Amino acid sequence: MDCPKTVKKVQDLGELVIDGTSTRIDYKKVNGIAVFDEEKQQLRRYSTIQECIKSEQLSRASISRCIRKKCPSLDGRTFSIY
Repeated sequence: MDCPKTVKKVQDLGELVIDGTSTRIDYKKVNGIAVFDEEKQQLRRYSTIQECIKSEQLSRASISRCIRKKCPSLDGRTFSIY
């Protein structure tokens, strides 16, 4: 990259592109976490991420991934924030 104009243009374009996967979830600003268990047809609500981690026996990373990607966990539980 010897052309500074090209580098500057690419950097400007990079700032315009929004990448949803890079944004972090601030769990202090959400009201809570809802967990829907398809197997038991049960909805559980937790006020904090720590409470959810302890009760659901999953890591923070697993719960965050399920929330971000809007996909269920391996055992069918669906996590969402409210």
